[in-house]
Amino acid sequence: MIIIVAKKLKYRMLQALRMMFALAILIILIVQLVSAIRSVEINNELKEEYPGGNPIKVEQDVTTHEHDHESTLDSLLKKLKDYYRGE
Repeated sequence: MIIIVAKKLKYRMLQALRMMFALAILIILIVQLVSAIRSVEINNELKEEYPGGNPIKVEQDVTTHEHDHESTLDSLLKKLKDYYRGE
């Protein structure tokens, strides 16, 4: 009789371990699916916020007047810039 009880206990323990293993796999799959869905939602929110993709920072050109009084250092810097630009 002890042998029969031990076999049943062993069978029940193996069944419980199988169920816990299956539940662990199911939980992992659900977490992965939820994270994938959330990342898609975040990407859609970003696309709605910035329709062209990532925002690009555009700076306006600074207009300078060449007729202003230039010091010798300013004229030297201008010549160096022109030289490096190939003008």
